[in-house]
Amino acid sequence: MRFMIFVGLWLAATAVLATGPDRASLLAAWETQQRADRHTRHFEPLEASGHYRFATDLFPFDGTLQVLETVIDDRSADHALGGLLIGQVAVDLVGTDEAFERRHATSLGLWQSSHVLYWDEADQAWISPQAWSQKQSAEYAGERPRCGDGWMGSAFWIGLLVIVAVTLWWVSRRASRQMQEAMQHQNTALSQQETALARQQEALALARESTQLLREIRDRLARQPDGEDR
Repeated sequence: MRFMIFVGLWLAATAVLATGPDRASLLAAWETQQRADRHTRHFEPLEASGHYRFATDLFPFDGTLQVLETVIDDRSADHALGGLLIGQVAVDLVGTDEAFERRHATSLGLWQSSHVLYWDEADQAWISPQAWSQKQSAEYAGERPRCGDGWMGSAFWIGLLVIVAVTLWWVSRRASRQMQEAMQHQNTALSQQETALARQQEALALARESTQLLREIRDRLARQPDGEDR
């Protein structure tokens, strides 16, 4: 009986360890990172799935944060990064507009970088880009990370990741604004065409009325006897 219990526990533990990276673990790690962020003032899940009460001092926001999707990108598996898994959590600050995004573009870009996590195969956990760069620097140096070691390499990787995150965020926002502007121009052109068509129809209606009035005057004059005062 004890042997069966031991086997059952061993199988359960093996199943847990074999799960590997998935969207649920990515979301849980992202939640932990948001709570640990020194700029976060409030972060707790709401009743609606994927919604959180969120407040930060990095930019002026205290409201609802919505998770739009979680993505695990494994396209680097066949390249030089050696199977690196990158997890991304797409979010939306409910109620903000383009003016808010333009005004706080820099702080929003820095905050967006916290939504990217790397899968650490050795520790079987999602880690931040900063932690990943520190481990890479330590591995390149051939030793475990120590306080003060490899800070230049870490700064390089962190700066590179921040630049990439900000660039991607700006490109996506710029494309979104361009698409919205194109749709607005198209709607304006359609509205102008509709207005012109309506005016043409009004002009045709007035022309018909004028023609009908002239016919009535002509017929009335034709029915009057010659010499009668018209």
